[in-house]
Amino acid sequence: MAMKRSLACAVKLAGRYRELAHRQQETAQPQRKKELMLMEQTLSRVPEFGARNLLEALQSYVLLWQVMCLEQAPNPFAFSVGNADRIFEPYRAMDHLSREEAAALFKHFLVFYNVGERSWAISQNILLGGKDTQNRDMTNEMTYAILDAYYDMNLPQPILSVKLHSNTPRELYEQLGRFFFTPGVLTPSLFNDDSLFQTLREHGVEEEDLPDYSVAGCQEPLIMGKDNANTTNSWLNMAKVLELTLTGGRSAITGKATGPQTETDAPELLKNIRPLFYRNLTFFAEKMRDAANGASRALSLLPVPFLSCFEGGLETAVDVRDTQEQGTKYNGSGCLIHGLSVVADSFVAIDHLLEERPQDAWNLIDACKQDFRGYEELRTYLKACPKYGNNNPEADRETAEVARRVSDIVGGLHNYLGNPFRPDWSSPSTHLTYGYWVGATPDGRGSREMMNYGIDPLYGTANSGLGFRTLSTMQLPFEKMNGGCASHFGIDPKHFTADTFEQKGIQFYERVMKPLFFNPENKGRAPFYLYVNVTTAETLRKVLKEPKKYAPNGVYIMRIHGTFVNFLDLSPAIQEDIIARLDPGSTRC
Repeated sequence: MAMKRSLACAVKLAGRYRELAHRQQETAQPQRKKELMLMEQTLSRVPEFGARNLLEALQSYVLLWQVMCLEQAPNPFAFSVGNADRIFEPYRAMDHLSREEAAALFKHFLVFYNVGERSWAISQNILLGGKDTQNRDMTNEMTYAILDAYYDMNLPQPILSVKLHSNTPRELYEQLGRFFFTPGVLTPSLFNDDSLFQTLREHGVEEEDLPDYSVAGCQEPLIMGKDNANTTNSWLNMAKVLELTLTGGRSAITGKATGPQTETDAPELLKNIRPLFYRNLTFFAEKMRDAANGASRALSLLPVPFLSCFEGGLETAVDVRDTQEQGTKYNGSGCLIHGLSVVADSFVAIDHLLEERPQDAWNLIDACKQDFRGYEELRTYLKACPKYGNNNPEADRETAEVARRVSDIVGGLHNYLGNPFRPDWSSPSTHLTYGYWVGATPDGRGSREMMNYGIDPLYGTANSGLGFRTLSTMQLPFEKMNGGCASHFGIDPKHFTADTFEQKGIQFYERVMKPLFFNPENKGRAPFYLYVNVTTAETLRKVLKEPKKYAPNGVYIMRIHGTFVNFLDLSPAIQEDIIARLDPGSTRC
């Protein structure tokens, strides 16, 4: 009954808008009156009686979306719109609309997500392209119409994501060239269907559902209409666990005792740093699980019958938030994991210190407590130890091992319904916040400095160029990352010398995407997510200094994690983080 009543809300909302459109016709000018009459006609049809063309389909969708978000107010789940080109292409075809006509209609759809001072919900995502289970490409006319609409509007929401695969048509890469190489224009997230299909399949997603993977918010994969999307249910700060392991359980930031208390002399502690770290990590992960499950039970007190209708509830009659009975086909709690390269590089640095300078074992512990004050030479030594992201076998193996073991620890936890947690190796700018609460670490990172972003190297530690960084990335166990992963490349546009956007789009495929996503020499699992900013620090500083010259309309779009932002509206700290994350030493071609 609750679901039936909630569905009626969408019809009632449409009726209110229809009445408003009718009343406004009385005083409207001829052109506006014509528009209002079309609105009234459309709202009399959808969503109650189903759409017959693209206009009605778009109107129906935004009404349903609005009700879903209102039901979850004040903080809606970051559900993805999904594979919009596949959803809307049949409706475009009903009236045989041209690409230009479909793009013009879709611009109105994009405006809907940018009402007021913020969008309906943060991190909304529209996906395009991709393949089916027979490896057939699924791009269509609507794919290119939506790209046209995005390029012309250049709005901060919703996020644009493009699914790629080994048979992606050349035309799609050509069309993407204008996004990557027009300054201040949004750049899409890029997903690798070939790799992600394999990972999702190995974690229980049925074959027929693979083409319908979507994302919650930024990059966490889920199946449209069949997954409860509890993707950011928990967060794990590995670097803090490492700090507490080195300090005997006392925070270097607050001085408070936290977690297991251990008293071990420095040489023995450093020799056993890995087993001690993983023991402590297991302890904190279990605490995290308990807190996350408790939060989910609390949230279940606010059922969402309307949303549940579109997540399998019409068949199961179970609320999507129910913690006693599973109403969705797929259900799992996500865990965002922070500090991968910081922890791995710290382990490598400790190994080198014990082998090359064992007399400094005591000094290392004290140096981290003192934020390296008085230990500047030791810090220089630690920073010079091998680091992930430079195709160094020792550092890359360690990083892959940390990712593998921690994924297994997280994946071995179970949520309120007994389903596994999903390891998600991403950090939506929380590498800044989490880093602020972590003291100095043995890799040479200073107290309260940022941690690495997602699966990327720590800023400034990978200086061998994009090729070597790509080779390092290939070593990671992407088969374990069914909760998602995040990676960013800052690309200098001067390395792409073709004459047209289309030709540069092909160069981007050949120089960036093919080596990373579709490299025939990669014997392991390829990465399945990437976003890029194609610019330089010098360019962004010019934009900040002379915004009227470089962004005369007041908008200069950049990427930050899985979302677009107007660079000019950000705080100075976030602006500096975006500039720093370009990390030219790690991505020079």
